[in-house]
Amino acid sequence: VWKMAHHHSAAPPATVAALLPEPAPDVASAPHLAVAEDFGMAKAIYEGPRSSLPEVAFSLTGGQFQRMRLGNMYLAWQDPVTGEVGVYQFRMRIEPGVVLGTSVTLNPSRFLSHEMHFTTLQANLLTGEDPDVQVGRLLIRSTGYQVEANLAPRRWRVRPFITAGTDLTTYHFKNIKLTKKNGVFKFGLKNVGAAVGAFNSAKAAPLDGGTVFRLGLTCGGGVKFRVSRLLQFQAEYRATYAKDPGFFKKQAVSMTSQGITTAQDPASRAHGVALLGLSFTP
Repeated sequence: VWKMAHHHSAAPPATVAALLPEPAPDVASAPHLAVAEDFGMAKAIYEGPRSSLPEVAFSLTGGQFQRMRLGNMYLAWQDPVTGEVGVYQFRMRIEPGVVLGTSVTLNPSRFLSHEMHFTTLQANLLTGEDPDVQVGRLLIRSTGYQVEANLAPRRWRVRPFITAGTDLTTYHFKNIKLTKKNGVFKFGLKNVGAAVGAFNSAKAAPLDGGTVFRLGLTCGGGVKFRVSRLLQFQAEYRATYAKDPGFFKKQAVSMTSQGITTAQDPASRAHGVALLGLSFTP
């Protein structure tokens, strides 16, 4: 409104006119043209529109899954001839593995961001002690939601952040075989195809090809480095607190037929993942 009211001002302000050269006597409109050009240059330099920051980011991540210690596993077996019952104890842990994943982040430049992530890895499950340790291959997938709190202004290139949220992790045996030292009994897994549904897989024992589901809480932090509006690097450490996967709480069919009973120490633990990411923004 102020610009419209003063659009037809007869003379420029005194401060502006003082900076302009004296007009030529034969060109009456020269001062007015000079004032218009001067205002246009100032507006182009100081009042130009700022580039908008992205509202969504797509990330590719990779990293290292830390060693995960589990509770002990127990086997009880009764000899059908003598009636003797033997109980065997096995120490269990999951070895480190390489994590690959992807994520989508909403409002990555604001103070609070929302991220949906998915990761997958293959790691070894070690059961027993050396030199009789048994190695099984696990397929571990994780998906979750977390809130990111950015601790620096939105236009800073380097922005530390902290996160908190929930995570759903699935554990599935790819191939495992446990043997007793004296070779009295052996048991293994039955192979199942990828077409087995999640519901049926959850009801089946892990040693029969079932899947173990674990819901946990996540927290962590890291730092982001924005190279340009379209490219950003990210380093993050994320810890998940959840119950141990119960690989031997459900009785396998092959073990039941041999009179074998299994048990596993219940516990809740935290395990961590270190990630490096590359984000693209439209």
